[in-house]
Amino acid sequence: MNNFGPSPDVMTYTIMMNFYCENYPGTQNVSIKDAYKILKEMREKEISLSAATYSVWLLGLCRIGCADVALKFIRRLRYENQSLNSYCYNAIIHGFFAEGEVSKAISVFEEMSSSGITPDIYSYSILVSGFSKFG
Repeated sequence: MNNFGPSPDVMTYTIMMNFYCENYPGTQNVSIKDAYKILKEMREKEISLSAATYSVWLLGLCRIGCADVALKFIRRLRYENQSLNSYCYNAIIHGFFAEGEVSKAISVFEEMSSSGITPDIYSYSILVSGFSKFG
């Protein structure tokens, strides 16, 4: 990002990532690449990333059908003891259901619970919706 005025903080970067992951007018591959550039820049500048930042990135990956990549990423984050929350896992659970991968969605739900993150109402809503669609 250009350095005009105040330096961007984690919230500014997260908003930009969200733009690219959700609203970018170009192709999906271009938008996710732009979002990744922002994520990479944040890590290079050693900006402390938040669970919200990670959940935006994970949602972006899942929106383009890359739930497996998102799962690998979250496992790496967990290995690095990064801050995660139910929204991070919910994105991946939803992503696997969207791809028709019911067993993987259930596995991620169980992984979330076993890692000490309490499922929230959205977690259960995603499960109910997924089960009603796929049985």
